[in-house]
Amino acid sequence: MRKALLVLAAMLLAGGLVYWGLDYARGYILIVIGDRMIQLSLWLSALLLVVVGLGWYGLKLLWRGLTRPGLNAWRGQRGRREARSRRAVMVALADFYEGQWARARSALVQSAPRSEIPGLNYVLAADAATRLGQDAEAEELLAAAAREVPEDNAALALMRARLAVRRGDETRAVDQLRAALAAHVDHSGLLTELRDTLLRQRDWESLAGLLPGLRRARVAAPDALVALELRIYSGLLQEFSMDADAAESRQQRHAALAELWQRIPRESQRRGECVRPYAEALARLGDPAAAEVALRRYLDRHWEPDLVLDWSRVALAELPRHLATAETWLRRHGESWQLLLALGQICRRLAIWGKGRDYLERALRMAARPEIQAEMAEVLTGLGDHAGAADCYRRGLQDGLAQGCLAEQSLARR
Repeated sequence: MRKALLVLAAMLLAGGLVYWGLDYARGYILIVIGDRMIQLSLWLSALLLVVVGLGWYGLKLLWRGLTRPGLNAWRGQRGRREARSRRAVMVALADFYEGQWARARSALVQSAPRSEIPGLNYVLAADAATRLGQDAEAEELLAAAAREVPEDNAALALMRARLAVRRGDETRAVDQLRAALAAHVDHSGLLTELRDTLLRQRDWESLAGLLPGLRRARVAAPDALVALELRIYSGLLQEFSMDADAAESRQQRHAALAELWQRIPRESQRRGECVRPYAEALARLGDPAAAEVALRRYLDRHWEPDLVLDWSRVALAELPRHLATAETWLRRHGESWQLLLALGQICRRLAIWGKGRDYLERALRMAARPEIQAEMAEVLTGLGDHAGAADCYRRGLQDGLAQGCLAEQSLARR
């Protein structure tokens, strides 16, 4: 009760103050329109403004109440339609990544008009069509994608290159990938596809130029990039070695080989994958002494029995010193059939028949290989044992045939 009395007293006080204000501050607003004149009280004008404002606000509320149900229904329908479109795209993508190429191609094409990024639908559909061998349809889908995305789009260029590879036109694929990389520098997908294509072409020079981009884009683990680098430089050296009889002077070829060797990073120069083709190139250029030095220095630091036979083929100049080197390796690293065979070869060249036969017999106990039998036959011929030599040739032929059959069986199992 007391609270109500206080509210009533406050209302009476406020009303009195308003009446006093209206009586004390009598102002007016004069509006003249042509020959007509309208005079309104200042307070009445303020009251009219308040009424008009409240009326406008009420009309807005009324309009919103009348139109909101229909608008909400339209928005809900549009949201459901967009949700269905997204689900259709997601199902198509799931089919694509599960390898359901035919189903994915159809779903991607059907959902493209309602997709937020139809260009992606067409590109993936073209990829699926390519995997199905439908090259003509893939071309049409890529043309549709080109109408939705910029012409230099990386995904579009990647799919065009893959389509060219499928058709066997790898040169065109390389050109397309290089053009795309000019616009999308260090794009990992483009770099990976270009790397794989160049590897199939065995274009070692282009691959060497691609290495910095592959490192920047980190398209593979560091160990894989190191292995790729070794493969590239080994390929360059082998290519040079096979072309060692080109129509250039020996001096020019030596200079070219030295320049190529200087291009190879120092870490790769210390690996057997590069040392072996480098030594082979030197030997083909008529410089077996330099080849022997390169192989011997490498073997002194990194023992690899497989490289010993390469070394023995070029160890021709100072045979006594080479024999001492090989015997030092034997004491240091123990027996291996490759080292024992190399010792037998050097002994044969020095006509140390008994010692050579001993090394070769030990090698044969470790591995019955045709090359060891052939070397033993040579030593036995030097000793005058022609029957024994013929027997070694026969056994070497049998071992070679057996190894060939085993190799064929291994390939068949693969």
